[in-house]
Amino acid sequence: MWFLTYTRESKGIYVMATRGVDFGGFVLLVAFLGVFNSATTLDCTDAANLAAPNITITAAGDYDVTCVGSSTWFLFVDGCGNVGSTFVTLQLRSSPKQVILSDIGNPSTSLRGCRVNITYFASTTAPAAGATSARDAHVVVETSSPVGAVVVTVLGAMHLEGKFMSIEGNGTGSIDLVDISFPSGSTIECRSAYPACSTILGTAVLGLGLGCPTIGKVRIVLNGTNTSTSMVSSTMPTASFALIIIDNSTGLSTAPTPRDHEIVVDRVGILLPETSLLHLRQAVGITTVANPYPFFNGTIIVRGVSITTTSASNSPLFNLDNPTVATLMFDGVDSVVGIVSISQGFNQKSVVCGSVHILLDNCDINSTFDSAVVVPLAREIATLDCALALDVQAHNVTFSPRNHRTLVSVSNPPLLLLTISIKLTVRACKIVLQDASYQVLAIVANTTAVNSMIQLINTEIVLQWTPYVESNFNFSSRTVYFTEIAPVSI
Repeated sequence: MWFLTYTRESKGIYVMATRGVDFGGFVLLVAFLGVFNSATTLDCTDAANLAAPNITITAAGDYDVTCVGSSTWFLFVDGCGNVGSTFVTLQLRSSPKQVILSDIGNPSTSLRGCRVNITYFASTTAPAAGATSARDAHVVVETSSPVGAVVVTVLGAMHLEGKFMSIEGNGTGSIDLVDISFPSGSTIECRSAYPACSTILGTAVLGLGLGCPTIGKVRIVLNGTNTSTSMVSSTMPTASFALIIIDNSTGLSTAPTPRDHEIVVDRVGILLPETSLLHLRQAVGITTVANPYPFFNGTIIVRGVSITTTSASNSPLFNLDNPTVATLMFDGVDSVVGIVSISQGFNQKSVVCGSVHILLDNCDINSTFDSAVVVPLAREIATLDCALALDVQAHNVTFSPRNHRTLVSVSNPPLLLLTISIKLTVRACKIVLQDASYQVLAIVANTTAVNSMIQLINTEIVLQWTPYVESNFNFSSRTVYFTEIAPVSI
């Protein structure tokens, strides 16, 4: 019979699966593993070394974790015992500086098959100013083993500086599921002084970096999360964070894209895409740039938010390169920036052009810097047989473009032939155009459009007119009249 025991060691409280053998330290029998369902309470103040009151877990089980007497402590998960159950459930009543899941360099423990579920009941600690490296994340995952799942839920405030979770490794191993959620009542907070959250500096909910193992699915849910202090454009300093950053900014890093995604952003208030919410960081000379997110596969749902921008940013909310099968749904969204950019071959060559379905419902799109949906210039198409299927459906949407932007724009240089199938359905919408030269759909390319269809159903198109009055003082006054000059129902 295996028992769950405490062993006092210099590293802190060490939790392991054992047969009750005394290893020379103080051994306290707590419970039969798998017999009792009640959680085991772990308190870092019970550690032998109070200067570094850390807790290390290597056995499956349910744990209530607290640390009242110390402001700086760490929680290590080195394994799950591999003696039956593989579930490690951590209920954090107090928050450590970091939770570190790692089995690299430790031959006696393994995260193989482990399913780690972490719930922050307390707010996270506040990172130090400028702590934006992967090693500074609240949750650090480093594994060379096939891990079942890493699931994290934050119920309080998440203080963000760099990454909330970072995943690295040695290029081996895998994780079937990475699940991060911020339910209603939670907040994501950034400091109100420099340096603030910045996607340019690498601030993100999830960062995938050097040696990252392959990931089966990433699920990120912001459901009623308050982001009022982490997505800020009206006050200084500007604050913004990404959802996923693949950081290949070093020559050695080639972190792979997860095979599947599920992204939900629901009623969070404001989104500020300083750079796109999903992107790839790469080095260009001595600088690091945010490039389109490669090989996206999965679903994105954005509901009940306002998308704004800074004067220096015109990034689309989502910028995807070579997506495989992508469904993006926007409901009750107000935006002054482009919604989606679908590039082909921006980062690397691909023989696969996927299918992209974009659904807009009850939205108000006032795109100023770019069209709502863009297929930009292709760069590295590997084959002339590449075919992209783009399906855009808009229902009850008011679309008011500026600067001669369109609802959908497709571009392609003459030397690269791209076959594209466009299905554009506009139903019960209102399109407000500044003048008659504006377009709903613009194709500027040597592109072959096959099996394409455009439908405008019960849609009203309105033209604006703008008189200018010149004065003797060399300035003009401008008034925009929204009178319906030539309304058209189609």
